[in-house]
Amino acid sequence: MRAFLGEANILLEDVYSLKPGDVINLRKPKDSEVAVYVEDKPWYKGRLGEKKGSVAVKITGTTITR
Repeated sequence: MRAFLGEANILLEDVYSLKPGDVINLRKPKDSEVAVYVEDKPWYKGRLGEKKGSVAVKITGTTITR
């Protein structure tokens, strides 16, 4: 299972220099919908959030195509 948060184009040298706490701009609002994939197929729609201090995805619905 994986959640698709967005896309970003960054240079490979920038990837190598990433450190904990760095932020990558995905050009998407923080409360926007994310797609949750199961075995590389979109199954659910969700929203980013937090649960007990960890980043979480709340399932908000199912996708039309599986």
